[in-house]
Amino acid sequence: MTKFQVFFIGGLVLITLVGVMLFATYQGNSRQGTVKVEVWGTIPASKFQEVADSPELRDKTLDFTYRAKSEATFEQELIEALARDAGPDVIILPHERILSLEDKLMPIPYESISRRIYRDSFAEIGDLFLLPEGILAIPFAIDPLVMYWNKDIFSSAGVAAAPKNWEELIFISPQITKKDSSQNITTSAAALGEFRNIAHAREILSALMLQAGTPVIVRQETDDRSIAAVMSQRPGQEPRLPGEAALDYFTEFSNPAKTTYSWNKSLPLSRDQFTAATLAVYFGFASELDEIAEKNPNLNFDISEIPQIRDSRTAITYGKLYGFAILKKSKVPNAAYQAITKLTSSEASTGWSKALLVAPARRSLLGGAQSDAFRTVFNKSAIRARAYISPGSAVLDPIFRDMVESVTAGRLNSGEAVRRADSQINETIRQ
Repeated sequence: MTKFQVFFIGGLVLITLVGVMLFATYQGNSRQGTVKVEVWGTIPASKFQEVADSPELRDKTLDFTYRAKSEATFEQELIEALARDAGPDVIILPHERILSLEDKLMPIPYESISRRIYRDSFAEIGDLFLLPEGILAIPFAIDPLVMYWNKDIFSSAGVAAAPKNWEELIFISPQITKKDSSQNITTSAAALGEFRNIAHAREILSALMLQAGTPVIVRQETDDRSIAAVMSQRPGQEPRLPGEAALDYFTEFSNPAKTTYSWNKSLPLSRDQFTAATLAVYFGFASELDEIAEKNPNLNFDISEIPQIRDSRTAITYGKLYGFAILKKSKVPNAAYQAITKLTSSEASTGWSKALLVAPARRSLLGGAQSDAFRTVFNKSAIRARAYISPGSAVLDPIFRDMVESVTAGRLNSGEAVRRADSQINETIRQ
């Protein structure tokens, strides 16, 4: 056993010991009966129970009550319930809700779980849950952006393998894209360049920007810890803005004057095009696998990691991070902590990854070969996943859409569009 393994295993043991110490009061009270812990989230109740009812999570002192909520109304229902002093003890926290909900959550102090042990235990994207005063949520799942590709379309075009870098995608695009006699696209190489009919357009463009070197949005080192958009900032001596370069690449695929032209706003939604076998490359999330397979059982496709910038030293994709967080208004915070340690254990994390078709957040579960080839791609992508704290998709999506469409319509060049997007995001945040 290496020194690292000894340290890592020791760290996990320490987390358990700290949990035992923290819950000494709770365990004393548990002799009087089971403590109920209410959990809210947006995953289906059947999926939650599939994991919570597993033998590894059974605990006579804890009784989980899970309430599945609508994605659209989750925050409003939570705010109203907290106002009535009738909210849950724990919520499933997606990283995009950090900014809107962190004032309602109880960070776990670093005296309970040190920053070092946390970082050694969870993938790098998990750093989004770290605050100066503690850990906002314990991660349990990562849903990475991956590349679905149609093997039949690639074979018919004489292309042997999925592109590993973005230059390769440019090269194969003219080989794969097909048009009819009226120059209408009948088969597309890739769904890039527009916004309204491309699923996850913001996340795809964010992945390009993260790879190019801009963190997109950062939390500032100020007293109020506000966030700021930085797509128009130039790191180091780079000749171009990373955000500008990423936007130029993205919009190239909807420009009829380019050889890469393979997408336009008249086409159906990208996911529907892929399942109809008229789109060669679809950038989607790992969790979409079952939906895609069920929609077209005859679809001959594979999954790979998304392309990278050629010769880049760091491989990056976009990912969605999920964790369990404790509400400040919980009447049983010690029991709530005990609950989330169980719900984010190695056994539970494995259960979540299978139930939700995502990758586990624990580093110890991400390494090594997997019996399922798709699972190997998901786990590698999760290790490389990055994201950013944001004001939410309802705020960002319209701004990103305007950024893309202002370029494709010729109203602005990419540099102007990126700078305006930064300004719009920062103005919205200040309101």
